[in-house]
Amino acid sequence: MLLLKFCKQYIIAKYDYHQNAYALISEKQSIRESIKNVESYKHLSEIILNCVDKKFYSIGNYLHIVEFCLYVVTAGYPYSHKSFDLEIFTDFMWVYSCNKKLSTRSYYIGLVSSFVMEFNINIHKDSRIIDMTRFRNQYHKYLSTDERLTDEEIGKLFLVLENNQNEKLSMMISMLLKTGIRVSEMLHIKKEDIFFQGGLYFFNIQGKGNMYRIVSMKKRDFKEFYATHINHLNLNEFIFQTRTKKQISRMYVYSEIKNILRKMGIFKRQNGPHLFRHTFASRMYEKYRDIVLVQEYIGHTNVESTRRYIHLHERELQKAAHVYDDIMRETFSIIGALVYQIISYIFKQTSFFI
Repeated sequence: MLLLKFCKQYIIAKYDYHQNAYALISEKQSIRESIKNVESYKHLSEIILNCVDKKFYSIGNYLHIVEFCLYVVTAGYPYSHKSFDLEIFTDFMWVYSCNKKLSTRSYYIGLVSSFVMEFNINIHKDSRIIDMTRFRNQYHKYLSTDERLTDEEIGKLFLVLENNQNEKLSMMISMLLKTGIRVSEMLHIKKEDIFFQGGLYFFNIQGKGNMYRIVSMKKRDFKEFYATHINHLNLNEFIFQTRTKKQISRMYVYSEIKNILRKMGIFKRQNGPHLFRHTFASRMYEKYRDIVLVQEYIGHTNVESTRRYIHLHERELQKAAHVYDDIMRETFSIIGALVYQIISYIFKQTSFFI
């Protein structure tokens, strides 16, 4: 509650400083009272969004502050016992801002860092400022991370999914990782789009531009889920739906996957569902070395898009540098033999005259 209380005070103070010149005094007072009386971050977020709808745009920026506080609480940081440090700040900024454009990211960093330092000073009397040079070094180190999961990370993820109580979420993540399909494509799969043949489940996928393709999963990976969650559905129903039979939202999938990856300590440039698509494309290319096969399977309209997904490693780049080695070796061995014969001939002629 200490963090929530300070968060409310901070937002009210900033709102008073940047308040809308066109707002009525009664409206301003009403907003202040509403913020003072909230008892949860969710309620506080709703009030801020409501203010934005009423064109109180200045207060909308502080929704990022609420996101930071909520992140700290859900991540289990002992903020009530010590001041925020560089680790907490860097972790949050990576998760919530790495996919934003540079100008937005810089503004976001400035906004949250000001709140963090105010909290440290006012609550813990800690006047140390965040070392922004160290932060940027660590942040850019994260940004340069490879955009796919390593073998170890994939293994850890499968263990997490095995023990996850939410069977639908586990299957959605498993399907994204094992087929490389997009979230939007997965959420539009209906029972009528699935058929079983030769030990595999096949899915008829409607991709971008209404282009259709087929992807597959092994029987052992999908059989139990099909029997439990799909078998009783009508043919025209989505296979991933809520208890009220509504289609699961993309935002829910994105949010849950980001939370799982964050708790596992996985931080990539694209820390979300698209990370699984990159991983699948890379693995498929490494195994079969067929870029056209990868392109058709993941639903790209051209090979150029696929090339950005397969992430050529250093060993592939080294191979490219040595592509003509065999020819050069053979050529120079022939030239070398000729040179040797010429030198030998000259030497013999010279010896004869001597």
